[in-house]
Amino acid sequence: MSDQQYDNTNKIVIFVNNRPDRKANSPIMTGKVNVEGVDYKVSLWARESQKDKSTFWSGQIQKAEDMQTNAGGLPPGATPPASTGPVSPEPPAPSEPVNVGDDIPF
Repeated sequence: MSDQQYDNTNKIVIFVNNRPDRKANSPIMTGKVNVEGVDYKVSLWARESQKDKSTFWSGQIQKAEDMQTNAGGLPPGATPPASTGPVSPEPPAPSEPVNVGDDIPF
């Protein structure tokens, strides 16, 4: 094993929120992003456009040090972004393979 530390600066990681106790207004995807050395929590919800029924993502970020979440994954007193349609139970499948490059450190 290597003792080398991985540098998370300006990196993002997102995971599907597949917790069995996930509530309807909980984010579908959650993760972390580091911007210039500051960590943020990321929450994403899949939405449907009323205009053409296409799926899009809406989300929010909050400094990780300020984050004290409730069971729904939001800060106390916060509400998720306004819905423009029903929430998809799963993220949409990509229409084309996504090239993530060869920069992955594992």
